[in-house]
Amino acid sequence: MSKIETLCEELYHHTPERVCRMLLRPDHVQCETVQGVQNVEMVWSEDDHSALIAAVDPWHGAHIFPGTVVHRVGDALVLRRVVQPLEHAWIDEGRISELAMATLRAAIALGKNILIAGEWVASTELVCQTLAHAHRCMAVLSDDEPAPVAWLRGESVWGAEMAGVDGIAAWGLPSTSVSSVLKDGSGVCARVDAGEIPVALMRLERDLGSTAAQSVTGMLSSLQLVVLLGRGDSAGRVTQICEVVPHGDAYRLQPLFLRGDGFVAHALLPAGMPTFAGALPGVGAGALAEDLRFALPSFKSMPTEAHEPADPVEEPTLPHVSKPRVVSPQPRAFQLAPSPPGTKSPKSRLRDEVARQVMIPDEGPDPGWELDHLGDDIQTEEVQSASDASYAATMAATYGLGPPPKPVRRDDDDA
Repeated sequence: MSKIETLCEELYHHTPERVCRMLLRPDHVQCETVQGVQNVEMVWSEDDHSALIAAVDPWHGAHIFPGTVVHRVGDALVLRRVVQPLEHAWIDEGRISELAMATLRAAIALGKNILIAGEWVASTELVCQTLAHAHRCMAVLSDDEPAPVAWLRGESVWGAEMAGVDGIAAWGLPSTSVSSVLKDGSGVCARVDAGEIPVALMRLERDLGSTAAQSVTGMLSSLQLVVLLGRGDSAGRVTQICEVVPHGDAYRLQPLFLRGDGFVAHALLPAGMPTFAGALPGVGAGALAEDLRFALPSFKSMPTEAHEPADPVEEPTLPHVSKPRVVSPQPRAFQLAPSPPGTKSPKSRLRDEVARQVMIPDEGPDPGWELDHLGDDIQTEEVQSASDASYAATMAATYGLGPPPKPVRRDDDDA
């Protein structure tokens, strides 16, 4: 086995199913993927390095393995490999949300063009991820650019139209070539090396028209979505997805997905409804339209492709219910019914009943027996009758049936 084959086997062993770039120097081998840069423990001597440099053209890359190209950069060698990654790799790793990836793939199915701004490894792998659902893809590349083995290769959009592909990829091209692919193709997913969306758009505007009006028209007809990949701590993650929409005589960027802040710093959150949401059911993405509507409850209507104003949604109105009036009951004056003629009133009957109970003693022994024990202190009949009258009057006054009795005066002789 040659040294090149051994090197490629090491490359595939450390980076299975990944777009990668390997930097080779004597006794120093580094491999870069979307997950970061790592040192590779392998023997790469000065003789091996010199032999491979002599076999590589300094101006053109050499295809040394399927999907792998080696380049000579100064005194170093750079191996780049592009393979078709797993369809849900980026979603499973949290580099892009499932809703955002579904939006990008639905846009390709509708013939929209997407531009990805980022460094080579991450942006190229995201292009492959976005087109992973397509049945037939074509890569518009230069001769010394790697591409997945199962994809068609071409140098212009004309070949893609002839082959009837449902997805076009473009990377490793100068900005002039990227502008040409976006301007002439549909369902294109291309990449440029830029750290900010305005920078990526200005590079396209420079090649789309000589005047401002031509640049605006060319931009609106060539590009619909822009994706920004993070750098530094957010390297290898989608940080922003915007839609290019008309705005008067110019265009503006409408955010669709944004990377969160604080405790949701690694979450790609929905920020707006795409203008092509009304066309999603036509490509079998009706569930995506419902998910977008659910994720953005503030959008009460879904804009259509022609920006037609949606019919106003009538809010359900509740019938007006007046507050119940509470009427406090008025106190009623209760009066005793008048007694029939010839009868006593209830008050008189009550007074007579009390007086009767007081005056009539209970049944018992003959009250005369107490007089046998009085001896000489026998009360006279006058005093006894006075005492009885006084007792009855006192009880009547106690029950409120009459005035208090008058005191009984005794003569000195009687005492």
